[in-house]
Amino acid sequence: MIVFFLLFLFLLSSKTILFVICIGILIYLFSFRFSKLNRKKMLVSSIIAIFIIGISSITLSERFLFEKHSRFNEVLEKDYFGKVYYWTGSSIRLFQLRILKEQIEEEKILLGGFGLFASKQNMVQRHKDYDTYFKFHHYNYHNQYAQIVSEVGIFGLISIISILLSCLLRGIKSKDYLLIMFSIMMIFVFFTESILWRQRGLFLFIILYCLLYRISSQAQKINPNIKSFKT
Repeated sequence: MIVFFLLFLFLLSSKTILFVICIGILIYLFSFRFSKLNRKKMLVSSIIAIFIIGISSITLSERFLFEKHSRFNEVLEKDYFGKVYYWTGSSIRLFQLRILKEQIEEEKILLGGFGLFASKQNMVQRHKDYDTYFKFHHYNYHNQYAQIVSEVGIFGLISIISILLSCLLRGIKSKDYLLIMFSIMMIFVFFTESILWRQRGLFLFIILYCLLYRISSQAQKINPNIKSFKT
């Protein structure tokens, strides 16, 4: 389980994943009965968690201090930013959502979207109109839900949410801890990254979703009376 999460952390390089890892480890620890074997597992998991948090604590604290400079009201209301406007990770993501709102209202894309990978030109023009830093002109939404609405429309959003919920409910039904945490991780990561619009993210999601869902389904058929999380 730890190796699985570390693979995600390495491939996607997301602070969100680190947060979910910590939550997942806590859930994992408290899901065991306190036998001698489980105490050893708890000890090993705790050491790994402390190690991960220790390594990342410096960069995380710097990131939180940086995010304190976010000016959300300006991002939502300002008509002209200029090349030297002070952006943070949160504020640029919020600005992308503002652009999506304008696209829905002005371009009428809610039902069908612009088309796959077809929102880029419209976003570039809107960034130029707001005079943002030129490197932002070619950013995607950094939000998978927003990306799907923009390019596929509301029905695409309903589809991806259905896939995620189906995966989560399957994990809960089969009491498959790994499938549950994979589902939760994807739900959170999709708020901060458009990972399905990148090749490695797309393949990672498809392969792991199909693999974990299939394994969980087969395990449920073999043992329909599972009483605890699989370890």
